[in-house]
Amino acid sequence: MKKYLIMTLLVCLIGGHAFSQGYTFKVLANRGENKIKTGSETKPLKTGASLKAEDELIVSSNAYIGLVHSSGKTMELKEAGSH
Repeated sequence: MKKYLIMTLLVCLIGGHAFSQGYTFKVLANRGENKIKTGSETKPLKTGASLKAEDELIVSSNAYIGLVHSSGKTMELKEAGSH
């Protein structure tokens, strides 16, 4: 019984760690007409979106974006332009 419990625990820990590293930032809040540029494709930014390191955020004027890093630290973007 102990053997199965330990194996289940290890699988959950390893599996959870593997899936948690699929993004650099996640969008917590989004106000304004902000966009995300992934490669050559530009589309509107949505709350809950996962961002990778190579993605570019285009922040509109009078806009706000709240982000959380995969490490758990938060970040706010308020200045218009590309980030």
